[in-house]
Amino acid sequence: MAADLSAELDFALSLAKECAPYAIEMQSKGRDALSPEEKAHGEGPVTVADLRINQTIVDAIRRRFPDDAILAEESIDDGERLKQGRCWMIDPI
Repeated sequence: MAADLSAELDFALSLAKECAPYAIEMQSKGRDALSPEEKAHGEGPVTVADLRINQTIVDAIRRRFPDDAILAEESIDDGERLKQGRCWMIDPI
């Protein structure tokens, strides 16, 4: 029997709706407002919007589902996710 993940889906949709206005606002201001930088070790670009939305999502998941692990594109992967039963995978934008 499949797990009922409706609470998680509702939470994820709500969080996406919360973050969307900021992402759209930043994108509409153009490249300079996004302040793109290169990630360490040549892992590609990151913007202030990526970082802010990543942190918003990670903080919200930690508050709502404290026992779940998180693998987020703009956060350091400390490997703790490998010890948890469930992991959220985040790509903020």
